[in-house]
Amino acid sequence: MIRQGKGTGDPVPGGAREARAVLIAGGGFDGVASYLESIPAAMELHRRGYSAFVLVYRVNVELHETEPQAKGGEASKDVLPAVRYLIGHQAEYGYTMDGFGMFGFSAGGLMTTAYAFSDYKDCCHKHNLPRPAAIFPIYGLHWELKVHEEDKGLAIFSRVGRDDPTGFAAVEKIIPDIRKALGQENVDIVMYDKLGHGFGWDRYCGRGLAAGCSRILGGASEMLICSSRISTVVCAAVRHVRKRGRTGEMTVWDR
Repeated sequence: MIRQGKGTGDPVPGGAREARAVLIAGGGFDGVASYLESIPAAMELHRRGYSAFVLVYRVNVELHETEPQAKGGEASKDVLPAVRYLIGHQAEYGYTMDGFGMFGFSAGGLMTTAYAFSDYKDCCHKHNLPRPAAIFPIYGLHWELKVHEEDKGLAIFSRVGRDDPTGFAAVEKIIPDIRKALGQENVDIVMYDKLGHGFGWDRYCGRGLAAGCSRILGGASEMLICSSRISTVVCAAVRHVRKRGRTGEMTVWDR
């Protein structure tokens, strides 16, 4: 499941590598569909030379909420300690978070939207955390998104089916407003006919997503899986150790 890629990016000063991406799967806040969505995407990005960080967040009873919007708001808080940890361990694992990208599928796309845009309670702006250079909410961009002045400069890549029954298809109505606010060159949102929800890492986003990512990010070769379930964060960091022929290490730390 966790592999060390060859890496195609050039090292940046200090030995850290460019190109890093945080990936968040969906699951309706009742589960986390990492095997369908974020892990296949991470493996593909990793193969192309990107550092991939897969977040597994709290769901269901772990959120201590029952109303859907409240569950989403509580789950979104788990992005914050994950980003803080990644920032704090850049030197240790040999990557840089400068200009990182954030990918989200379905519920994970809502969490990605909520982290990056200033209109949300627990966004990066309100917690003094870095904003992604780009977000990739695959069938996950919030259809009630409001873009403000401080959001300018952010790029969006999204793929959505017009037959999506969960509400995400409604984002089509606000695409013109998003393009006007962020700039045509920063918005790549495609709507597909006869396509529903939960298609995962499919032909609809695979090639285009990788191309969109490479336009904004650089290249690297680390893969990290983080879990913020309940009271701990579990991190599996894969680093290639040539001399000993080892392929990875696992670290567990308290939140």
